[in-house]
Amino acid sequence: MKIFESAMLRMTFAVIISTGSTLLAQQVGQGPVLPAPMPSQLLAGKKVFISNVPGSLFVSPRNAEDDPYRPYNQFYASLKSWGYYELVASPSEADLIFEINLADRPTLANAMVQGSVRLAYLDLTVRDPKTQTVLWWFAERVQGANRPATGEKNYNEAMTNLVNDVKKAIGQYSAAPANAKK
Repeated sequence: MKIFESAMLRMTFAVIISTGSTLLAQQVGQGPVLPAPMPSQLLAGKKVFISNVPGSLFVSPRNAEDDPYRPYNQFYASLKSWGYYELVASPSEADLIFEINLADRPTLANAMVQGSVRLAYLDLTVRDPKTQTVLWWFAERVQGANRPATGEKNYNEAMTNLVNDVKKAIGQYSAAPANAKK
């Protein structure tokens, strides 16, 4: 029996080594993957309608995510203060529709064991108002917290990151210098 186990172990090891070297050889032959072009509407759009998409309502009173209108209100205020887009009151006036949502996503463990941790994400879907085609999608995880102050900080950080993701995508992002005062 020990001879059989030893032989199986050697065969498994040989398969792992040969598979790894084959994958490495395939990757070496490939050049860097160039980024695909951004949808032209995303780069050209100037008028935006922001839609408050229903998301998950968390029940823990210590989380900043408890207000179902907060993602919409905070995202709207962030885009307004940025000033890059003209915010419009109806989708028919818009070049782009931004759908903001607080999503509650299960972890892999949750798919296997009921009652596992669920993760909060701020999701932003960008649509073409004429065709309703999804042009782009952004997501930022809201880190969990045990204290209300930490939850507030984490939520605000995720929202800032989401807005910065949009800025980066359209080429309008400029990071503050490392020595800048906050």
